[in-house]
Amino acid sequence: MLKELIGIFEDVDNPETLCIVLRGKGKSFCAGVDLQWMKAVSRNSYEKNHKESLLLSKCFETIYTCPKPTIAVAHGSVLGGANGLLASCDLAYCTDTAVFSLSEVKIGIIPACISPYVIKRIGEYGARELMLTGRRITGKEAQTSGL
Repeated sequence: MLKELIGIFEDVDNPETLCIVLRGKGKSFCAGVDLQWMKAVSRNSYEKNHKESLLLSKCFETIYTCPKPTIAVAHGSVLGGANGLLASCDLAYCTDTAVFSLSEVKIGIIPACISPYVIKRIGEYGARELMLTGRRITGKEAQTSGL
């Protein structure tokens, strides 16, 4: 899926493409990565984990540097890396009932790949609080914080 996202945001030369809207299908924008899978990666080789981290980082950087305007429209759950997708976009909107969390911190995983984008969007201290606690916030709180 990361490769598909990268391809979409890289292939925007078509003059008919005015912007890219990123939204979820179903009950959530994006529930992030499977946390059970994240726990299992500790058994992977350094090389495999490094390669996967670079792909994830490339995805966020490709969205962030896309020459066309990018818009995230969030609803439902916005967990873990989903916050990176949202923060990488130029504009972000959500429903009042959306729920945001950097939930990976609750199992000891730092939000390393998304942190530059979350920090740019909401500032250092707001990002620290969310990254250290994994606290869930509502769409209204996300709006107030600038997320």
